[in-house]
Amino acid sequence: MIYNFDKVNKREGTLSIKWDAKKMFNIDEQAIPLWVADTDFCTVKEVNNAIKKRARHPIYGYSFVDDCFYDSIIDWYRRKKDFLIEKEDIIFIPGVVTGLHISILALTKPGDSIIVQTPVYYPFMNAVAYTGRNLLINELKYEDGRYLIDFENLEKLMLEKPKMIFFSSPHNPVGRVWDKDELNRLAELCLENNVYLVSDEIHGDLIISDKKHICISTIAKDIKRLLITLSAPSKTFNIAGFSTSYAIIEDEAIRERFNRQILAQNANIYNIFGLIALEKAYRYGDEYLEQLLKYLSKNFSFLVDRFENMAKIKVVQCEGTYLAWLDCRNLGLDDDMLPDFFENDAKLWLSEGKIYGKGGEGFMRLNFGTSRKILSIALDRLQIAYDKKFK
Repeated sequence: MIYNFDKVNKREGTLSIKWDAKKMFNIDEQAIPLWVADTDFCTVKEVNNAIKKRARHPIYGYSFVDDCFYDSIIDWYRRKKDFLIEKEDIIFIPGVVTGLHISILALTKPGDSIIVQTPVYYPFMNAVAYTGRNLLINELKYEDGRYLIDFENLEKLMLEKPKMIFFSSPHNPVGRVWDKDELNRLAELCLENNVYLVSDEIHGDLIISDKKHICISTIAKDIKRLLITLSAPSKTFNIAGFSTSYAIIEDEAIRERFNRQILAQNANIYNIFGLIALEKAYRYGDEYLEQLLKYLSKNFSFLVDRFENMAKIKVVQCEGTYLAWLDCRNLGLDDDMLPDFFENDAKLWLSEGKIYGKGGEGFMRLNFGTSRKILSIALDRLQIAYDKKFK
């Protein structure tokens, strides 16, 4: 089947937080939303058909996870990631962010330290703060237009006896797909210091470069005694609204503690449509994903080309995700003026870099997971505003 990602899908009036929540966030009604990380693409045909079929049954009672849920995840990881996992390793969670909180509650105590590598998805920091843990920042190094893990500083932070490190792989928002050597070194540090590693891999299918997403457990076998992997099909197949994710935990002791916290937090309430969507997406989503990655790659190239005429804004090379990280520091705008320029001058709604923590100041995140037409209109607006203000 040929998927038409060029189609402009009207999302207003669907309770879409991306398109319908402008008043809630005090955003100009004319602004094109390129902020929150969902795409404007229709999902896999088989997912849509299965949801409609189930919806025709007029009773929507409590549901449960059956073997189809586990088997589809196991098969996807075997085929796509060379990662052989067992049914008992998989635990349902309603969302990856929920998984962050459950991990903290299961494996640490109030006052324990957790390392977060900024700039990074801001719920990482929130999860640490909301659970009463101590936040340790290891800011990524930005060198020659590319982000690297600051292993020298990470080693120093290990002297403070942290209990856990949160890891974004591929990285949101900077777009890095981590290399094997980087993952091995991270695993070694965690093993040497007995630090739990919680790896958010929700963007792991969305590789738009010649890189390959590597599940850390496949190259550092010993790390499984400290590892929790969190993921979902939601970003890949645009089904985030179904609140259906999972944790992969190969260590029995960690798994037992994680499960106890799920019960304690009553986080095991399933969405019947989410269970169906996950299974069908992983069963039938190969062709969709192949076409999607080509489209996203072309969208990113299109975006990079357009920014050649806006030289004061540098586009960080995106290896994975559909999120462009824009270095706007040469515009000379502070962190209040910068989002104001994008919203009020260019009529665009992007995510402010400062919310991603230390190192995000002066940056903006742009979601290019939309039709080429919308992206083109958005960049036309930005070009006009840029020319008026900076040329």
